[in-house]
Order: sequence, then C-alpha cells, then structure tokens
Amino acid sequence: MEKLGVAIIGSGGMSAGHADSFLQLDQHIKLMAFTDIDLSRAKARAREFGAPIAVTDYQQLLKRSDIQIISIVSPPFHHFQTIIDSLDAGKHVLCEKPVVMNLAELDQVETAVHKTGLGFGGAFQWRFGASVRQAKALHEAGMFGDIMYASNNLYWLRTREYFDVDWRNSYQKAGGGIVFNLACHGLDALMFILGDIEHVSAELDALNYQMEIEDTGVVILRFKNKALGHVAATVNAQQQRSRVEIIGTKLEAISNDDPYCVAYEPWQFRSIDPGHQKAVNEFLKTQNFQYEPASHRRLIAEFVEAIMAQREPAVGVSEIRRSLQVLTAIYKANRLKRTIDLPIQKDDPFFTDLNPEL
Repeated sequence: MEKLGVAIIGSGGMSAGHADSFLQLDQHIKLMAFTDIDLSRAKARAREFGAPIAVTDYQQLLKRSDIQIISIVSPPFHHFQTIIDSLDAGKHVLCEKPVVMNLAELDQVETAVHKTGLGFGGAFQWRFGASVRQAKALHEAGMFGDIMYASNNLYWLRTREYFDVDWRNSYQKAGGGIVFNLACHGLDALMFILGDIEHVSAELDALNYQMEIEDTGVVILRFKNKALGHVAATVNAQQQRSRVEIIGTKLEAISNDDPYCVAYEPWQFRSIDPGHQKAVNEFLKTQNFQYEPASHRRLIAEFVEAIMAQREPAVGVSEIRRSLQVLTAIYKANRLKRTIDLPIQKDDPFFTDLNPEL
C-alpha cells in the first residue's frame, strides 16, 4: 500500500510531538511538509524531521496529490478555516485542541465531514493513556461500584512571556483561557471514564495576569450517573503538578502528581475490602494496557488506522462535540454566575461565541 503523505500546519512547539508520532508509523506514513508564517521555523522543522517541503502558505500543500493528511497545530483562531479548506481539498484532517472556537463552527465542520466522507479527528490524547483506559475498564466492569466523585487538579506554571504571545491572551484568538486550552484534557478524561455531564457551575478569573481570559478556574460537575466532580486549574503554581482522583463505593483511583504524564503513569486502585482488592488486581492482569511516555503516539496511530479502515476516528466530531458542549456551558456558567444545564442549544448566544455580548 502506498504511504500516506502528511503535512503539518504550524511549526511551533506542538508540531514536534505530532511529527514524531507520525514518524513512528513510517510503514504507513511519509512526512512531507511543514508550514509556518515564519519560513525559517518551517525549514528548521523540515530539516529536523526529514520533510522535503517547507512553505508559509498551507494552500500550496492542499493542491498536492502526494499529501493526504493535514495535521493542524497552528494557533486556535486559524483552525476552523484551515479545517474547512483542507476537507474541501480532499484531505483527511487531525486538529489540535481547541479544535474550533465554538459549537457553530463545529456544526460547519461536521457538515463538511459528512459531505466529503473524509477522516477528521481532534487531539484529546489523555484518553489514550494506560491509566485512564484502566480506570474506564474498571468502571465498565462495575469494579468501582457507584462512582460518587471524580476530580482533576491541574496546577501548572505559565509566565508573563507565555501570555505576551498575542494569540494566547484573548477570546478572539485563543477561544478561552486555561480551562478551554489546558484543563480540557482532564475534563475529557473524566468524561471518557464516567460518561456525560448533566450540568456545571464555574468560577473563572485572571488573578495574576491582566487579560480578558482566565489564568485560574474552578468547575463543579454533575455527571448524568449522579456523581459529583470538579476540575480546578491554575497556571500560577510554584511547583507544577496534576492529579486525578475517582472515588466509588467499592474502589478509588488516585494518580501520581506528574504535571504532564498523569494519564500515562501508573495509578493506585485501592479498596478497603481485601477480597475486592484481589479481584481488582486480577482483573487488571487481564487487561493489555502498556505504559509509555506521554505523547500523541496512540492518538495518531488510532487516527491513521481509522483513515485506512475508512471509519470515524475515536476522537471524531461526536466526541469533540461532547467536550465543547461542556466547555461552552462552563464559560456560560461563569459569565451568568449560575448552574447551566446541558446541552447548549443553537439559539443560545454562547453557541456561537464563548464571550458574547449580552
């Protein structure tokens, strides 16, 4: 079978992770090109990963018959148009989060995906981590009993220089703040394990940096299975750390505190009942979950497998919509200072803008 050519749109920090993950699939993939508004940066990435092409305009790549997959890692405000242009040009598309800026844009992407029949996926890679998948398997097997509480605390550090990059400090270009752009991974992992969310409340604020998007946020979740949960995030920590905890009537799960590898390194699964603990341990031995360093590798491998099998990727439009619905409700809850039920409807002003004029 002829290899699939890949072009990566954007040559910033995230491009290396995507490129490395695609190159690990060299039996199916040929990395062809990098683009960036800074040509020198695109050329540097192309040299680093052995791609023959570096350009500033991604439209040049959409005309090439030797490129079948577009991987988008450009700033968020570029995503929507790049997705639409790529699908219209007959290319499969993988896009970094936030995939689009609002639910209205996602509706248009979904229409384009259905019209073209092409593969489309988003980058929620935490759900591919071995520990997250173990927790999901345990839940589906009833090992937790009734889950009562689930949480993700994400305490990272981002300096003033990070937010001085113009696209990172506004709703117009970033879509939202750290909940939208960073804590979305933990939120997606909790939903992957526990299922859909019924309603949310939230407090978001810029407590350290003077900007319109938040650098700190606390979100309260009510899952449809009646479990409570929270996501707490800040980028003002003195020591970076992340943690996931899930508490059930028969079992609890506790991650380590690694800030960026929390989904990928071993969790503790603990029960006060020795017999149940033994059953949990035996169950986990039957599951083929392999630990590996944090990366996009499994996400991208599954995306390529889906393209080759002509099926929807695991993180396709429907899964992206689940996440974006909750994120939209979070920003609405913060703005209106009340609990917001899901789903967000099409006539809601937040459907088209996370920071609408009211």
